[in-house]
Order: sequence, then C-alpha cells, then structure tokens
Amino acid sequence: RGEVQPQPQGGGAKTALGSVQLQALRQQVAQEPEATLAELRHFLAETEGVLVSKATICRALQRLHLRRKKRV
Repeated sequence: RGEVQPQPQGGGAKTALGSVQLQALRQQVAQEPEATLAELRHFLAETEGVLVSKATICRALQRLHLRRKKRV
C-alpha cells in the first residue's frame, strides 16, 4: 500500500481464568493456605468447571500476589 508505519499488534492470547475464577481462587487460598497447586486445580474444576494446568494456577497466584510458600 505504500505505507511505512507499523501495523497494530495482534493482542496475544486470552487468559484462561476470568475475574470470577480468580476471585474464587483467592477465597479458596484464604480458606486453605496450605493447598497445593494440584488441589487448587481440582477445586477450580469442581466449582467453576474450568480445566487448567498447574502452571496456569501458578501464574494466577502470582497475578493475585499470593505466595505459594508452605509452612515447614
């Protein structure tokens, strides 16, 4: 077309967990702070009907500024 300006970016992938699922995850971690990623994954599958990986749960916890460190 004869233009040299860059095209707008595509936007990237959408997040697997919406605000409702993130809020449910936050509440579950508040109730069970010692829950593992697998347990949190199972919780979201049962309550919200969302099947995600443990890595997605980990990224969601980071986005919510929740720590994964467990008590010794």
